[in-house]
Amino acid sequence: MKALHIAVGLVLGLAVLAPVSAYVLDRAYGETVLPVARSAPEAVRANKALYEEGDSVAEIYGVPGERKMRVIFVSKDLLVTPSEDPKLRLLLINKQKGDNPLQVKTLYFVAWRVTAGLAAVSLLGLALLLFLRRRRKRSQSIPMATAPATVPATATATDSLS
Repeated sequence: MKALHIAVGLVLGLAVLAPVSAYVLDRAYGETVLPVARSAPEAVRANKALYEEGDSVAEIYGVPGERKMRVIFVSKDLLVTPSEDPKLRLLLINKQKGDNPLQVKTLYFVAWRVTAGLAAVSLLGLALLLFLRRRRKRSQSIPMATAPATVPATATATDSLS
């Protein structure tokens, strides 16, 4: 019974830890980037030469994605901070090679599913604990049944009726 208490506590603790660890990983290793389908190095050099103030900086390096995203555990080789706009971080990806960076929203998606699963397991464990506790109390509160009183062998049938 004590081991079940510990197991339920550990599972509940892990359920709480999943989204917290996702948050910590996001803050420690996450970066907000604009994904860009990279162009060939020759095209990038030509685009830099043709760049004028007011043009899209991301288009120098390739075809930019629609919106920024937060990614985690990205190779520093794939990140570019353009000199034309130092506030912008570009993530050069090649979908044809299978570059699919891990997005932070995927991390949170998995963390909340893990939390839900572990919370369900801990609820089942709590239900089992309650069931076992009630069963033990019930068995302790019912007195042991005693053997019925026997009628002495010398007694007659009429004696037992009165």
